[in-house]
Amino acid sequence: MKDLTIATFISNNEEYNKNFFEFIEYIQKEFDIEVIIFTDKKIKNINQNFKQTVKNKTTKYKRIIQLIKLSEANNILCIDNDITINYDNFKAFIKEFINSEYDIGWGKIKTTNINKFIGTQEEINSEKVILALPFYTRVWKKKNGELDNIAVAMKDIQDVIPSNASIEWDDELKQYYIQYNQNGATYMLWSEDEKSLEAKLSLIDKYNLAGAAYWQKDMETSNIWKIISEKLGIN
Repeated sequence: MKDLTIATFISNNEEYNKNFFEFIEYIQKEFDIEVIIFTDKKIKNINQNFKQTVKNKTTKYKRIIQLIKLSEANNILCIDNDITINYDNFKAFIKEFINSEYDIGWGKIKTTNINKFIGTQEEINSEKVILALPFYTRVWKKKNGELDNIAVAMKDIQDVIPSNASIEWDDELKQYYIQYNQNGATYMLWSEDEKSLEAKLSLIDKYNLAGAAYWQKDMETSNIWKIISEKLGIN
């Protein structure tokens, strides 16, 4: 059993970061690490000990499930290969990660439907899943058949909604759907607030998840942490 599996995802429009893989080769001298690369097309002139899995037109979440099946390690770390490497800090992080209680970790991965990821819970132990929650929403603008959007912090949402906006609670999505017209454009948003976050937090008990993570601090309203503490039983 290896100490760690490091996986990275490289799509057609992303560059291969030579420094990242040179660093992996460097730390392999100290740790028993396997490397799995998910890519849309085969990468040439790469270390033959690195496993390449070529599979385009699929999601990162399907690849993560495949990764868990392929991994020969107790710990899995998914990480973007385009990060800036500080050898000492990254090496210390990997050492801590290997000795931690977590089995899998990743960054820069997003989903819009938790049920599509968790599914029937037959493929991934739900106790290894951390629920990601946003402290922001997106305001979508539709004009002349074209769509555009901007991100708005939760604490600023009320400032962008005009008094004539239509506001309805969507009980399936557990969000307020808001729509209004302005300057010849239609604006739409699915608002994140105390009620929507509370509904999402209830999924932790329902699916027996490990916990929750939040993005981004200081975008929330002042009472959010009280709700989080109550729902998660944190004193």
